[in-house]
Amino acid sequence: MADIHANFGSESAGFVYENSGEVDSSLTVRVGSKKTNRGFFVRNSGSLENCGYVAGKRAVSTERDGTKIYKFGNPDQYISSDTPDEEILKKLRIDGIWKAIDDDRAFEPDLMANHVAIPEENRAVVEIDSPEALEEVMEKINSGDRKAASASYRLVSDINMKGSKLQPIGISESLPFSGVFDGNGMTISNFTINGASYDVAGFFGYTRNARVVNLSLDYILKGAKSIVAGGMAGEISGGEFENCRVLLGMSPGRCAGGFAGKNSGHIRNCYAGGKMNNGAVLLPWFLTGGALLLALLVSGTAIFVVKMTRSPYVPTVIDPNQVPVIDDGEKVEPPPAGTSRISLELNQDIYVAASSMVGQMDYINPRRSTQDVVIRLCVTDAELTKRGYDLVACQVRTQEELNAEGYDPTKSYTELYRSGRLQIGYKLSVCKLSALPDGKNLKVGDYDMVMLIDAYDPETNEKAIVNAQAVTTIHIVDQ
Repeated sequence: MADIHANFGSESAGFVYENSGEVDSSLTVRVGSKKTNRGFFVRNSGSLENCGYVAGKRAVSTERDGTKIYKFGNPDQYISSDTPDEEILKKLRIDGIWKAIDDDRAFEPDLMANHVAIPEENRAVVEIDSPEALEEVMEKINSGDRKAASASYRLVSDINMKGSKLQPIGISESLPFSGVFDGNGMTISNFTINGASYDVAGFFGYTRNARVVNLSLDYILKGAKSIVAGGMAGEISGGEFENCRVLLGMSPGRCAGGFAGKNSGHIRNCYAGGKMNNGAVLLPWFLTGGALLLALLVSGTAIFVVKMTRSPYVPTVIDPNQVPVIDDGEKVEPPPAGTSRISLELNQDIYVAASSMVGQMDYINPRRSTQDVVIRLCVTDAELTKRGYDLVACQVRTQEELNAEGYDPTKSYTELYRSGRLQIGYKLSVCKLSALPDGKNLKVGDYDMVMLIDAYDPETNEKAIVNAQAVTTIHIVDQ
């Protein structure tokens, strides 16, 4: 059960924003009041069994013809708030694996009683026993140390981070966490993660086939400027999360879930509790009045069927600002058999208003294309230096990175815009440039930038190995 109250403009979900994996026996309570909130999920192409969200009777209204209107959507998951605890527990099938912490519908998994044993498989386990040790691990993983990213870790004591500001573990799809993290029944607490500089935000940002078990977190997540945010993980790509819990105060991003933003893995016996709000970030608070999130793996047979009938690739979120292109009657010739085609129609000169940092892009993914695309606007370190920026002062690079062997300013990028997935036959009219890492917008002037176009198969969601790029001039002007 995720005890999540969401109040912000974008759609959000108490448990998972977008699910293409397996979620079973899970519940979310105290759904917020906004029309854009969803009780359990926003998008689901995976498996949901024995799942629900608890909301008051006002969450359901009845039309004159008897039709029921569910305020938060997900009608199959709705559970009235006057449902007795016993019925909820029976529905979720959690007898014996949870313990009560309050007599007012508050439960939590017994992390020690349900402790998940991790076979060591002849590999060394790195023990984490202090804030300094944890930050050292994070730094290694996020700096591109592949050995560190795939290693096995175990907490050996509770860790109070004493208000530290941390990065997500696995800051991007290209720098994921793919190892094993055994919380050992311990808690990491009293820290903040600011997702402003990352597309994915959570204690774990992006995980790929990772295994995370027996972990408890208590922290604040500032995910409002990230694309995908989740209390435990921003994006779970394969792998397993088992016997974990997270208590948090959360300001979510465009695609937010209490436990995970996006999931294509297995989430078992885990819960999240806290509050999501688009204003000030709320301090973490312990669960009272009902806070429980449980997800148990479905049967082996069901998993086999799902894996054989569903694409293994996680769908990239469709851009909410895309609009269909008017059909001009152009005859579309298919590409040669066995090949794919990316077609581009865009402004090579984009004029951006300095007051809003919004520019007219007019990017079209025409019907003759065979791929969906994600667009990224990036500026090189060389271009920023040419325009008079101090890379260290504006927090684009550290001095150590500038001095590192192999550093090439012409191939080091700062991403200023990323779209969602643009489908075939759709267009995006405008783009909004983000600030540099120091929080300051680019100054008025002309900038040569690179538009990177990532292609995705519209059927399987597989990302293409070879993608496209185009040189674009950005003119930032006063108006």
